[in-house]
Amino acid sequence: MIEIKVRRHGKTRKVSVKGHAKKGNDIVCAAVSCITCAFLEVLEENGKLIEKSIESGNVEFVFEGMKESENFYLTGIEMLLSEYPEDMRVDIMENS
Repeated sequence: MIEIKVRRHGKTRKVSVKGHAKKGNDIVCAAVSCITCAFLEVLEENGKLIEKSIESGNVEFVFEGMKESENFYLTGIEMLLSEYPEDMRVDIMENS
């Protein structure tokens, strides 16, 4: 199970992506990784990435601003979730 948590506090966001899809659904892991890495690149290029930690099966990062890019990222994640609900869980919390 891939767990994606987004914590919003003002303009700051903390994102955690942990875990793996069930065996045989490597495409889900690859898709989440691709979308997340592309989002991180956009944040870095725009000077909005505050911190990041990347390990196998675990990515955490903090950023500020970039509402349009955040919406794009979450739309991609939600599209994957609708296709593979047994492999993913997404939790978005405001002001946490």
